[in-house]
Amino acid sequence: MAFGRGGKKRKGADPAQLEAIEDSEGLAHLLGTARDAPTRRLAAASLGRLGGLRATVALKAALNDHDTEVRIEAVDALGNIEGPRAVDALLEALRGADRDVRGAALAQLVRLGDVRVLPVLVEMAGDPRHLLRRAAITALGGFKDPRAVEVLLQAVVEPDRSVSDLAAGALGKVGGRPAVKRLLRVRSPAAMRALGRIGHPSAADGLIQTLGNVRNEVLRVAAADALFAVHRAHPGLRLDVLASTGGDLGALAACGDARAAVPLCGWLFAADAGDRIVACRGLAKLGDSGLLSTIEAALCDPVPEVCRAAADAIQAIDPERSWDPLSETILQHVSRIEELRAADGPADELLASIDFLARLGASLALPTLHGLEDHPDWSVRRATAHAIKALSADRR
Repeated sequence: MAFGRGGKKRKGADPAQLEAIEDSEGLAHLLGTARDAPTRRLAAASLGRLGGLRATVALKAALNDHDTEVRIEAVDALGNIEGPRAVDALLEALRGADRDVRGAALAQLVRLGDVRVLPVLVEMAGDPRHLLRRAAITALGGFKDPRAVEVLLQAVVEPDRSVSDLAAGALGKVGGRPAVKRLLRVRSPAAMRALGRIGHPSAADGLIQTLGNVRNEVLRVAAADALFAVHRAHPGLRLDVLASTGGDLGALAACGDARAAVPLCGWLFAADAGDRIVACRGLAKLGDSGLLSTIEAALCDPVPEVCRAAADAIQAIDPERSWDPLSETILQHVSRIEELRAADGPADELLASIDFLARLGASLALPTLHGLEDHPDWSVRRATAHAIKALSADRR
C-alpha cells in the first residue's frame, strides 16, 4: 500500500507509477517499508529524479538501509537532487562507517564540485592509512584550491608509484608553475602526460632533456608526446621537430635542432655501442663547438668504433684542429703492447689491444705492430698479421 498526492491511499502501486504521477510521498513510504530490496532501489532512483525536500529526507534515511545496493542507490539519488540538504547528507555519508557508501558519496560530491567536500578530501588524501586515499587524490584534481595543490605536490613524489601517478594525473588538471616544477622532478610517464596536459612552456627544457633517458623508452615517448602538446599550445617555441622524434634516437640525431644536444649527450652513455655511435654522429651534425669537451669523453670508450665516431665528430666540428683526437687513445694501447711484450705478458691482453687498434683504424700503431710479427705465440702473430694488413690498406 502507498499514498498518492494529498495522502490518498493507493494499492498495488509500483515506483514507476508513483514517479509518473510525481508522488514523492508514496515513493518515500515505499522506500522505507517495501520488503524487497529491488523495489526499494527503484523507489530511491525515482525520488532522485523527482527531487524536493521530501525525497531528500527519505533518501537520507535510506543511507542506513540494511541492503548495500539500496544505500548506494540512495547516494546516487541524492547526487541527482544536488540541493544543499542533499549535499549535507552526502557529506555526512562521507564520514560514515560504510566504505561502499563513502566511496559512492565521494564520487557524487566530486561530480557536483561542491567546495565543502574539499577539507574532507584534503584530510583523506593526506592520510596514507585511509582506504579511500587514492580516490581522494584523484578527486583533488577538480579543485585549484591551494590546499588541494599542496597535498598533490607532496603525493606526487611519494615512492609508491601508484600514488605518485594518481597525483600526477590530478596535477595535470590543476596546472600551474609549482605543478610543472614538481612533475619535472618526478620524471615518470604519468608526469610527462600531465605536463602535456598542462602545456606550460616552462616544461619544454625538461621534456627535451628527458628524450636523452636511454633506459626508459616509455618515458621518452611520453615526453615527446608532451612536447607536441606544448608546441600546440605555444607554436612559437617550434618544438614540433623534436617532438616528432617520438623519443627515437635515430630521428633525434637527424633532426638538426640545436636543442637536441642535451638528450644526445645523454645517449653517449647508452649501454648499446650502436646508440653511442649514432649519438656522436648526431652531435657532429649540430656543429656546436661547446659540445667538444663532452664528445671527448667518448674517446675513452671501450668500443673502438665508438672512439672513431667521437673522433670523427670532433674533426667535423673543429676541422682546424691540428692533432689527431685519437692520438692519446692509440698511445695508451701502444704503450700497453710494449709493456706486455717486454714482460712476456699474457697473450689474451695483447690480442685485445691488437684487435682494438685494428678496429680503430690506428695506422700510427703500425711500427709497434710490426714488432710483434715474430712473437712466440702463434695467435698473436696471426692477429698481428691481420691487423697490419687492415691498417696498411686503410693507410693507402
